[in-house]
Amino acid sequence: MKKITVLIGALFLMLALSACGAKTNSNTGAESSPSGSIPPGNSQQLTITASNWKFDQAEYRVKKGQPVTLTLKNAEGVHGIEVQKLGIKLDHKAQTKTFTPDAAGKYTIVCTIPCGTDHMKMRAVLVVEE
Repeated sequence: MKKITVLIGALFLMLALSACGAKTNSNTGAESSPSGSIPPGNSQQLTITASNWKFDQAEYRVKKGQPVTLTLKNAEGVHGIEVQKLGIKLDHKAQTKTFTPDAAGKYTIVCTIPCGTDHMKMRAVLVVEE
């Protein structure tokens, strides 16, 4: 029984660690907009690049009330993001979303796909400025 438990634990650990180790360059170009009426060309462009256990910046800035086209790029590993309190989620399949922030403030960005040992440290901040 102990051997089975150890084997299952080892398999789980290998799966968790391999999520960040896989290379991906897929870009589906899928876009979504809450209202469906905001053309991406008329918005602020924000790209968040994720690699093993980190984002390319600790902080990202956008303007309140202006449409934002948010793009997630996976440079290393497979990642998804959530901008907490704004209801924004992107994964490795849906990599672009257009939204309009209506409240200034600081919002936490987290990785939503378990990607290994430092997954819980994978955080950044989205600052919505007046």
